Amino acid sequence: MLACESNTVTVNADGTGDYANIYQAINAVDCDTTIQFGPGTFNINSTINSGSNFKLKGATNKSGEPLTILQGSGNNRGFINAGALQGFENLILQNFSTGGDGGAILSSSGNLYITNCIFRNNNSNAGGGAICFFGGQGGEIDDTLFENNTAAYGGATFFPANGGFNQPVFTN
Repeated sequence: MLACESNTVTVNADGTGDYANIYQAINAVDCDTTIQFGPGTFNINSTINSGSNFKLKGATNKSGEPLTILQGSGNNRGFINAGALQGFENLILQNFSTGGDGGAILSSSGNLYITNCIFRNNNSNAGGGAICFFGGQGGEIDDTLFENNTAAYGGATFFPANGGFNQPVFTN
C-alpha cells in the first residue's frame, strides 16, 4: 500500500494552472491535496459533492484579506462534504442558495475547517444560510465574516452536531 503524500495544485481564474477549473481539480484529488487559487472570481454553477480530503486555499492581499471569490449562480448549493476532512481558507463564498440545509456548504458526514473566509449573500430554505454541520462530525470556524446570509433557522450557520467558533463576525 502506498503512503498518502500531501501535494498542492493550482487553479487560476484565466484557466491556467495545473487544472482549468475547480471541478477538474477536486475530481483529481486523491489524498491530502491543497487546491491553491489565484485571485479572481470562480463561478460554481452546480453543487460540488466530494468525499475526498482537500483544502481550498485562496489568494490574499498584503493585509491578509481574501481575493478569491467562489460564486454561486443563486440557484445552487456550493459544496457537500460527504465524509472527509475538508478545509476552506482565504475565500469569499457568495450567492449560493438551496432548498435544503447549508446554502454554501453542507457538511453531511465529515470534518470541516474554515479560516479567514467571508460568507456573503447565501441562502437556505432550511438550516444554515451559509453553512450547515449535519451528522456526527465536527468542525471549526476561525476568523470568518458572515454577511447577509439567510435561512429558515440558523441564519448564517446551523450546528445540530459538534462544532465551534473562534472570532467569527456576523453582520446583516
